[in-house]
Amino acid sequence: MKKFLTSRGGAIVVAIALILLSTYFGAYRSLSVAVREVADGFSDGVTYTDESGNTYLHKSIRSQLINRSEASINLVSVADTFNEAAEEAETLRGAYNNMRNLLYNEGSPAELCAADKEMGAAFNTLYDILSKAELDTKDAKRIEEYKTEMTGAAGEIAASGYNESIREFSRTTLSVFPTNILKTICFVDDPELFE
Repeated sequence: MKKFLTSRGGAIVVAIALILLSTYFGAYRSLSVAVREVADGFSDGVTYTDESGNTYLHKSIRSQLINRSEASINLVSVADTFNEAAEEAETLRGAYNNMRNLLYNEGSPAELCAADKEMGAAFNTLYDILSKAELDTKDAKRIEEYKTEMTGAAGEIAASGYNESIREFSRTTLSVFPTNILKTICFVDDPELFE
């Protein structure tokens, strides 16, 4: 073996192996960084440029999920004084806790989307009960504010451009030759959609 490695043929084999390995790790690193940058739009917001060339930053989905979870727990605080809404308030509290756990323990976009749907449904159920209850003026105003916050944050999520940026990146970068082959060889996955 030592004789082979010190021979000209051995040196060529070692050189080719080093070139292939460095190419592999370079491709892996480049693709991983590109995927991470696009996926970071979930937490940082997606940048877009309008027809005039002005650049803007959409609000991030993560920040809007935080807003929705805060509106949810605030609605629970109003419901805590109504025994007839105790079960629905507990359901929303559980959905809120699940959302917060995923937000702060790096849940995937798909997991967060499912948690948001669960929390939104629990919020709407509790809101419907409270909106029909005899609330004082202050509490009635508060639940309307929380409903507005939930709806507004949902609108910002829909307009975030995150899923569109992921699809565009996959279509224009990860699905074209030779990146599509390198992606498979390097075991790099597409960034996850929020759906």
